[in-house]
Amino acid sequence: MHQVLAQGIKKGTDTVNLIRIIREFALKIFDNLNWLKRGETVLIKLPVNSIDPYPATGHVLALTVLVHLIKQKGGIPFVGDQSGIEYVLQGPNGVVRGSTHQCFKQSGLWIDGVKYIAFENDAWRSFKHFQDPNATNWPGGFHVTRWINEVDHIIALPRISAHGQSGVTLGAKNWVGILRQDSRLNFHAQGPLYFYITYKAIGSNLHAERLEQLDFFKMITEIQLAIQSKLRGTMFIATEVQTTMGPNKFLLNELGINFFRSHVVKPETGLLIGSQDPVACDAVALAFLFDCYKHTPKMARFWQRLLMAVTGNFKELGTYSVWDNPFISHGLELDLGQKITNPHDPNQLSISDAPDLDRRIIDILT
Repeated sequence: MHQVLAQGIKKGTDTVNLIRIIREFALKIFDNLNWLKRGETVLIKLPVNSIDPYPATGHVLALTVLVHLIKQKGGIPFVGDQSGIEYVLQGPNGVVRGSTHQCFKQSGLWIDGVKYIAFENDAWRSFKHFQDPNATNWPGGFHVTRWINEVDHIIALPRISAHGQSGVTLGAKNWVGILRQDSRLNFHAQGPLYFYITYKAIGSNLHAERLEQLDFFKMITEIQLAIQSKLRGTMFIATEVQTTMGPNKFLLNELGINFFRSHVVKPETGLLIGSQDPVACDAVALAFLFDCYKHTPKMARFWQRLLMAVTGNFKELGTYSVWDNPFISHGLELDLGQKITNPHDPNQLSISDAPDLDRRIIDILT
């Protein structure tokens, strides 16, 4: 298996040192970018699901470092996503409302001189149909942005957060952003709160049917089959973590009114987590989310439990094995990655500069 690395980041680390730490870590995770040839293209996929800043979206310093490393190697970086349906709606005839470019800017993820791609701006028919015999929860396949086919390499920069519909959003959930709007509606139809998604889709002339034989979590996990051959690695930066609600700063935003704020934990020791194994990387990220959830106030936990009762499809953080999380368990079934069978083995998991936290992470993974 590919080793998972984790690097501690002390709370209050200044920007200069944080950039240095991220750079050194990224070079390890992405194998010094030895796979990148001059003139080749790299799609950096990070979540910009809303206009909210980190930790509700990606981390601008991690993005800045990766862009610089790619350019330094002679590569051409692209940064791409399509924001969530609350902020962007695409239909067969084009964009109905919203702009991912605007979300990049308002969330603080915009870097001058970098090529940003808002997938919704591409023609509907330019999205590529993908079908794989292992994607059994997508019997008709799904459509992904043409950029998956056109770039040479892909890097994932997800974040660690709770999620109001899926319980958590980690690396697997990051790939929802590459789907065409109809495919996004198809998997949402199998999940909780679909009435809200249907409401947000008004104006697109798109509809999706709920089918009992399809699994919401497995559909999301299987999206990774479309990118696995070009994925060069996954890297999380978690100096702040949303431990309730999610994925945005507020669970709901209607008519300019925000409802149910996501609780944010700022751990004494944050983590960089990375690997060329996306499943094992997600497992370590989830273990850290479990650990952060322990520092969530009782009232925030109360509202989170109420949300769980409404959705009825995910468990409270820390009450189950990370290996039983549906994104991780199905990822293992699909052979997208491997299980960390011995977290004490540094060849499988190596945690640096995180005293006591390293022990807690290992205990959660065991």
